[in-house]
Amino acid sequence: THTHLHTTANISSRVHQIIPFEEKVWSVAFSPDSRLLAAGLSNGCIVIHDRTNPAQTKRLTGHSSSVMSLKFHFLPGSGHLLLASGSVDATTRVWSVEEGVQVVKLEGHTKTVQSVAFAPRGDLLASCGDENTCIRVWRTDNWSSEIEIPDASLPTAVDFSPDGKWFATCSASYPILGMQAGRVKLYSLPDFIPGSAWDAMMYCMQFSPNSSLLASGGGDAIIRLWDLRNHDNNQPPRGIETQHVHGIISLAFSPDGAHIISCGVDHDMVRDQASDEVQQAGHFGLCDRNVRVWHVETGALLHTLTGHTNTVRAVTLHQMDAKPRRALSTRLCGSRPCASGATGRTSYSPRASKP
Repeated sequence: THTHLHTTANISSRVHQIIPFEEKVWSVAFSPDSRLLAAGLSNGCIVIHDRTNPAQTKRLTGHSSSVMSLKFHFLPGSGHLLLASGSVDATTRVWSVEEGVQVVKLEGHTKTVQSVAFAPRGDLLASCGDENTCIRVWRTDNWSSEIEIPDASLPTAVDFSPDGKWFATCSASYPILGMQAGRVKLYSLPDFIPGSAWDAMMYCMQFSPNSSLLASGGGDAIIRLWDLRNHDNNQPPRGIETQHVHGIISLAFSPDGAHIISCGVDHDMVRDQASDEVQQAGHFGLCDRNVRVWHVETGALLHTLTGHTNTVRAVTLHQMDAKPRRALSTRLCGSRPCASGATGRTSYSPRASKP
């Protein structure tokens, strides 16, 4: 992890690999060692690809509906690799990746679990759902509920800072449903003491690798960069206008913190009250199928990655090797499972820069 921002150039949009799936893909995650790529499907199945041995594909079954969030983590002390998943079926599940079995099913949410996140030490797992009541934090030693954080808006994402000092949440706002305004909230650890909060309608967020920034994206299509070194001064965040048509639904920092990638939604998203499934309505001619790469320090658009044929629902990155090279995984939620529902991993190779 770098503590300084570096200049990156010579980005290539070459598609490294396209992986087809039998169902729509709603979530993706790389393992900490970058060897495994997990994809959460609309039928509740989780598929894990070994990029060093494609024949070693695993399928984890248990969820009864779309898997909306995935996070890997090595269990402290044992080196055991776990995968947490959140689903429309209102459960959070934890899986043993090596054994390919479910370790525990965590219940308590009453609607879709939108986001899951492990604390850096792996001792806690946080989850948030659509029920407009609370965010839950679980202990990983006995899987008991450690704390419940009330939230009167619609929680959309949770994250722990890599240095273990902060926990953050963000939420959307739908006044027509009587919800409070969306907010980005910061809590100091280990006691989850409420700290700074900023009004903003946000769908996604992530801490930078060195924990100095918190990036968030929402309905106004602006990436906001909150400087955590001056969070008590209530200074407004820096903004990057992304050009995504109907807002930002996923973003991710590069491993060195120098870049951010983002993807947007192509049309309005509505939720069917009977099935609790996300539905799409209107603006079908305004599909935003692009992934964009941004320079964190300057806010400059470095590259637009094209090639998807339908909505790109999420993005994630990992370190490929010791060279100054990153792999970009873009997840696509489309109407045709094999063609437009595939996950494409796009790599770009920046020149090495001086610290």
